[in-house]
Amino acid sequence: MKSEFFSSLLPELSTRASRATVGILGFSNEPLRRHLLSLFSRGYGAPGCFLADPVFEATFGWKTTDETMSQLSGKLLHPDVVKAMDKPWGESAKDYRFPADAKPYSHQLAAWCALLGPGCQSVMVTSGTGSGKTECFMVPVLSSIAQRKADGAKGAGVQAIFLYPLNALIQSQRERLRAWTGPFGGDLRFCLYNGMTPEEAKADRYRDAPNEVHDRATLRDSPPEILVTNPTMLEYMLVRAQDAPILEKSKGKLGWIVLDEAHNYIGSQAAELALLLRRVLHAFGTSADQVHFVATSATIGASDEPARRQLQEFLASLAGVGSDRVTVVYGEREIPIIETTGDTGVAQTIDALRDSSQGSDDLYKRLSAHPIGRRLRSLFVPTQGGRDFQLLSEVATALGSAGADAHYRDPLKWLDLLTSAVAGEGRTAQPFLPLRMHVFHNTLNGMWACPDPQCDAKRSTELDHPDWAYGAVYTEERRHCACGVPVFPLVSCNDCNQTFLSADLVQTGLSQRLAVPIEEDSDEFMLDRDPDEPSDEVEEGSETGILDGPSNRTHVLICNGLTPRPSVLLKRDSMEVVSEASEEAIAVCIQDVSADEDQSLVLRCPECSGHDMPARQFRKPRLGAPFYLGTVIPTLLEYCPDGDTPLDMPRRGRRMITFTDSRQGTARIAAKLQQDAERNALRGAVYRKLVSDTASSLGERQNLRAEIEQVRRLVPQEDGQLRTLLLTQIEEKESKLAQLSAGKPVGHEEMVAWLSSQSADISHWIRTAYADADQAFKSSKGSELLARILLCREFGRRPKRQNSLETLGLVSVQYPKLGQVTTRRVAVEQAGFSLDEWRSFLKIALDFFVRQHWAIQLPSSWQRWGQNECSRGRSWRRPPLKSKRTS
Repeated sequence: MKSEFFSSLLPELSTRASRATVGILGFSNEPLRRHLLSLFSRGYGAPGCFLADPVFEATFGWKTTDETMSQLSGKLLHPDVVKAMDKPWGESAKDYRFPADAKPYSHQLAAWCALLGPGCQSVMVTSGTGSGKTECFMVPVLSSIAQRKADGAKGAGVQAIFLYPLNALIQSQRERLRAWTGPFGGDLRFCLYNGMTPEEAKADRYRDAPNEVHDRATLRDSPPEILVTNPTMLEYMLVRAQDAPILEKSKGKLGWIVLDEAHNYIGSQAAELALLLRRVLHAFGTSADQVHFVATSATIGASDEPARRQLQEFLASLAGVGSDRVTVVYGEREIPIIETTGDTGVAQTIDALRDSSQGSDDLYKRLSAHPIGRRLRSLFVPTQGGRDFQLLSEVATALGSAGADAHYRDPLKWLDLLTSAVAGEGRTAQPFLPLRMHVFHNTLNGMWACPDPQCDAKRSTELDHPDWAYGAVYTEERRHCACGVPVFPLVSCNDCNQTFLSADLVQTGLSQRLAVPIEEDSDEFMLDRDPDEPSDEVEEGSETGILDGPSNRTHVLICNGLTPRPSVLLKRDSMEVVSEASEEAIAVCIQDVSADEDQSLVLRCPECSGHDMPARQFRKPRLGAPFYLGTVIPTLLEYCPDGDTPLDMPRRGRRMITFTDSRQGTARIAAKLQQDAERNALRGAVYRKLVSDTASSLGERQNLRAEIEQVRRLVPQEDGQLRTLLLTQIEEKESKLAQLSAGKPVGHEEMVAWLSSQSADISHWIRTAYADADQAFKSSKGSELLARILLCREFGRRPKRQNSLETLGLVSVQYPKLGQVTTRRVAVEQAGFSLDEWRSFLKIALDFFVRQHWAIQLPSSWQRWGQNECSRGRSWRRPPLKSKRTS
């Protein structure tokens, strides 16, 4: 873990987002690039900065009870459950051990008492992340099932249903359930039932985990005690004939329904769930007064009595029970009292405190006596006049440094210091101020600019430059510039990266005016794709941007400051075209549509004359969450602690969890992150290979430099045969040195062999993931096949805007057969190309035309692994064989 955490992480997130954004947008206008970097580098929460004002939440430990698990055994909890939690089963046993001498949290015990007490009580658990909400319902469910078995209950059947809104949350419970039900052998089983559950499973899966039902056939033949599923699968189970045995064998046995992440069920979703629960009760042959309902949430608060009553009514209405049968349980934090001991340390600065402290325990004592340390801690203690969360700007205000530094470097250093001070070790460890940081990262939904070149709002900014022919630029949607002129969306050409403003020319009777174009919704997963990169998700020609047939709107470009062209006068307030100049009129240049070779209307780039469908020719500066997550997640992983075996795992075994609020979004972002990880692993491996091969010639290069210096000292001043001979030797040696310094070329087959045998990321980790889906990767040549596919995915196409080893200038792709070109056609000679120039031209054609448009024939079996673009490039028409005659 880094010693500087908050003070290092936040600037990294902000800086990387800024640079990645400016880099991917690729604007050619230098004043605009400088302005955006300045805009994005503002303080947290300021307009333009990608990071909002961070929120810091105190995470003091939760209140515990006075009783241990062993003391509750046999009195409240079934002894077998306590033993199973103390000595869990399986590979993840150490992660889910709940020691018999451990004391549960107060809210856990309150939930257990309510659910296992007299009557059929239901519970609403609202407590923060990491507070043990799962134990609030899982422990009483296991204890109840174990007690029923001890009382002689026989036969299979579902006794508890755990409902999760996402499959990812369902999967997260597998290891815990395996660990705690494993000690019961096969007497207490569970099933994770979702769309991925197979019809039949291999026998070895039951040998590895006999306490889990792995397939649908077994689920129907012998339903387990615990069913973990989602509302959609539960709906299917109620209506599918083949699932009827599950219901029949569970009649009258269902006693528990758990709703995790209950805050997801609002409005129509809550109504649908309430109706689903009533159908479930009917299908399982039971009633609401015979079932314990448990709902959990880390989001819903219950800080006062009105809020608790609302939560009671919420669960009561969902379950169809009276509110008097619902108990609200909420977690409370236990804030240790700081005792002042020893030297007060009043005169010590933050640097002096850090340097003079001898370990974390000593730092804790010094901070306990330090006035600033105590004051900052009290901000997060409600009983001392604070609250359990604070904005970073509020911490800066408390330090008296608000406004002094837009990035709050000193407050962040203080928070780093306070969180790193810990008294004691192990379970008794007590942090001085444990904090959780909440960071809100913006996306880029476009840019808008004022069309007035004389805009007052751009004064004293990087845009106040002759090379920027427009006004102020905004990253948040608005109607008017600060100078009062309407703003228009900013776009740039996909070919030359020149910047323009997008507008519609609207004809109303005899008058014309410029209006903001009508925008269509876009897919955020497509925003950062290359314009020439084919996609299954966008149909060719589906969006032209040019209205066919008669229309009063024509798409145009505002293109100030380019080649001389007549300007149009517009009213400042209405953008109506006027004929006479005045103080209320501004002059702009407009590019209208024109006819192409097929007499179709197109909108040409005023700079490079490129033309295509406007949606392909001109791009909007929009970047969504998928793009920024590709920067945020690797950054966060750098600040995560190493795993248990860092040298044997990818990224040193560091792990993190990411969630999205949609099922489709979860699947798509997971696939994107996997591909990004594979590309980064390949890029690192290829670069290491090239650098190591180049480094192997270090000795030879050093000898050449020494020889060149030695020969240079021998060169005589006067002209003659000896001088000419020595200068020729120097030139030859310098040429050889330049070749060695440029890097040693590595052939494709050599790179494949090295990747498949020497790169653990590719030959082991990535191959394992691919082998689960395709038997071809399990063969002896599987590593080589994977290396070829990954190399093709990286180098088969040269992207126009996206980053790659090639576009970053780290790797040069060469074509050995170009060296075999020894002749030129007559037309080439007549064009004045030398042989070297012809070879260079062919390389440019291969790089920027053939490869850029995926004009490469590859095996069809590679298509499913991200190579389907290879066979679906643009369609190209041959030029006419003969020129048309003109009369």
